[in-house]
Amino acid sequence: MSISKYQTKNSTRYRVNKMIDGERYSKSFPTLQEANDWLSLINHANTQTTLGKIAKAELTQIDELKIRAKTPTYFQVVQDYQSANLGLKCDHAQKQLDYFLDFWGNTPINVITRIMVENALDDIAERKSLAGPTINRYQAAISSLFKWAAQQRKYRELQLVNPTIGIVRRKESKGREVFLSKQQQADLLIASQNAGWIGLPVLLTLLLTTGARRNEIAKLKWENVDLKKGFVLLTNTKNGDDHKILISSETVKMLKAFKMQSPLSNWVFPIPNNPKKPMVNFDYYWKRAKEASDMPSNLRIHDLRHTTASTMLEDGFSLEDIKQTLNHKSVQMTNRYAHHAKIVSTVLKRDVNYLAG
Repeated sequence: MSISKYQTKNSTRYRVNKMIDGERYSKSFPTLQEANDWLSLINHANTQTTLGKIAKAELTQIDELKIRAKTPTYFQVVQDYQSANLGLKCDHAQKQLDYFLDFWGNTPINVITRIMVENALDDIAERKSLAGPTINRYQAAISSLFKWAAQQRKYRELQLVNPTIGIVRRKESKGREVFLSKQQQADLLIASQNAGWIGLPVLLTLLLTTGARRNEIAKLKWENVDLKKGFVLLTNTKNGDDHKILISSETVKMLKAFKMQSPLSNWVFPIPNNPKKPMVNFDYYWKRAKEASDMPSNLRIHDLRHTTASTMLEDGFSLEDIKQTLNHKSVQMTNRYAHHAKIVSTVLKRDVNYLAG
């Protein structure tokens, strides 16, 4: 079974070739989506026939529109699922499910198979160059969708089978963590002042002092910043809750000064020449600041979140304090820093012993 892409004089087309009991079935389509849909219908029809074989004459008489009218498509089920607002307050799961629309948007939900999911996951991994853990999240999103659909009365007669069952999850290596010392943090902030964007020092300061995620700060709006009471309100966070974080008086002063220099905008960090949009892509300036301050080459923005936790541990805060600051839903998520806490304690003890000697 295969779908091959070929070029005609005026357009690109996709041909489906499939062998069933020694007979070859072939048809070409103008889009990959239509080719995948037709292949799905063949597979579905072949599994439904008691003879295990489809006559070509029967195949050409399949009324695709009628089938789709009776059976909800992947797109329709995703719409229902998202409308139910099950764990989709953040846009991560929604984006993962939406990505599969390119593969099965108009495909009847009950003909999506394990092989189709495996092929889609392989394509995503190759096209987006994603690591194993991220691909596993795409797989989990599909699994959750089918589990939910199977429990809904309107879909019960379809007798849905979760197509992710039996798919081996990608290997997840132990996450590498980079923690910056206080001196490194200071060096990074100094270098960021000459990186070419005046917002970078403020943004990095907020990331380091709040432990917030990249887009939670990059997409922060002034309406969610209280400069009088000294806090920021993070909305649409990863775990779905609004999260209020206190900020220091020094950070408040920095924000006030930055607001005076920035173009008028609802966003705290607007694009300089397009203030109606947030400055979510600042990687060029981030890279310049890293290089100028001699930071580890593998340092990521997300590592600043780890740094917040390690700095809090160094300053004597508990894991429960860190859980509240990082907005973790469970203390188990925060326990990853327990090992680092032991390291910090040992280092501090050695320093004290050294000074005492």
